[in-house]
Amino acid sequence: TVDAAAEKPELAAVQVLGDMEIYVDGVLDVETELARLDSQRENLLKRIEGAQKKLSNENFVSRAPADIVAKERERLAELENQLALVDENIAQLRA
Repeated sequence: TVDAAAEKPELAAVQVLGDMEIYVDGVLDVETELARLDSQRENLLKRIEGAQKKLSNENFVSRAPADIVAKERERLAELENQLALVDENIAQLRA
């Protein structure tokens, strides 16, 4: 069931997809889920670092077409949003 206003179940596995979170209730092994989220967090941090380097490169920003630069900025914002959701889920599991 899709419910945009659904509350996260207390012990549910969560998968962050873009700006959505998918909850799977009743199948959570906290340690396994924390390991998976930590891995996802590390991957996001690497991708954010790459996007930040690209956007801080004056040659890229000045020479690339404006729409490409805009897409890279959007991609960076999306990655940062995903990281915030992952961090929130990690904090909830560790609480």
